[in-house]
Amino acid sequence: MSDMKEIASELGAINRVVKGISDDFQGFGISFKEAQTAIADQKSAIDKLKSAVDDLDIKMAKNGQFIATRKQVFEMPEVKKMFDYIRNTKSMAVNDGPSGGYLVHTEYLNYVFEKVRDVDEIRANATVLTTGTSALGIPTEDQDAGLEWVGETEDRPETDAPSFGQVNIPVTEAHAKIRMTRIMRDDASFDVESYITRKLINRITRGEGKAFVNGKGTTVPEGLWACSKIGSIESTATAGSISADDLLDMTAEVPWALESECAFIMNKRTEVAIRKLKDSDGQYLWNPSLIDGMPSTFGGYRIVKAPSAPDIASSAFPVMYGALQDYAIVDRQGVELIVDETSATLRSKGQIEYQFNCRLGAAVVQPDSFIKLEVQ
Repeated sequence: MSDMKEIASELGAINRVVKGISDDFQGFGISFKEAQTAIADQKSAIDKLKSAVDDLDIKMAKNGQFIATRKQVFEMPEVKKMFDYIRNTKSMAVNDGPSGGYLVHTEYLNYVFEKVRDVDEIRANATVLTTGTSALGIPTEDQDAGLEWVGETEDRPETDAPSFGQVNIPVTEAHAKIRMTRIMRDDASFDVESYITRKLINRITRGEGKAFVNGKGTTVPEGLWACSKIGSIESTATAGSISADDLLDMTAEVPWALESECAFIMNKRTEVAIRKLKDSDGQYLWNPSLIDGMPSTFGGYRIVKAPSAPDIASSAFPVMYGALQDYAIVDRQGVELIVDETSATLRSKGQIEYQFNCRLGAAVVQPDSFIKLEVQ
């Protein structure tokens, strides 16, 4: 009897659970029997779909030939590795190549944002000559003619004749040479050849500008700062700085007759330091230009930009003053472009070579027309 009571108790518990489930379904507006029928119908449909997929043969569209069953395809090692990778990958992202970034096409502009670089103004203000040989000799006057005052009946002795010298300016050569593949030239999204031509001509221009400042002569043009015959004055300002008086003192060292041709030559950082100079009333001494095309001045003198000139520092010569008409630049040959795509070495590598050549020389003709400022 006790066993029957226990069974009856368990059946009662089961009935209560079933009734609770039925009540839950009633709350959704359906009976428990209706829910069972719907679930059975869904299970039957799923089983039919699974059976259809399992029996599906995968064919490729190549000649309509039979390739493999679905089961065989999914048992291939390559397919298994692919699904293993997908299961183990948390997400796909375009900022990571293996996670999908390689599948996203990058769009490129058909031009290049070029870096802007300063070009000096020395050539624009110097005397530019041409030659058809490897050097040019420029006659110079080394000594003036003599002069003596005499009385009415005194002898007239011979006076000193002017003496002459010559500045020999050898022609030097600068070149730039680069290589690229034919594929890069043909497939780039912008005109690579025009870009290279423009950039290398600009590079040669900046290279000669640097030589006009620091060139040692012989194999490179002689630069203004490298000419040992140009004198200098010492700054009276505190160590590591320059003053307005220093700049005005420089103007006294060059003949007055050249004053209209003279200018201060410096880099931009030095120019900024000079712009900050003020008088005793706190007014800036820099005179900005109010007319388009006219340069700004300091003390009435122009500023010629030379990016390669030294910065302000102890024992440095950051500023030069003088008449650039007495600095001669000799052009033998302008910029020449040679394109080589037929050499055996280049053809074997699928490359093209671009070479730019430029032949010129430069030298200080009259050192007395210039003066440098030395910082303490």
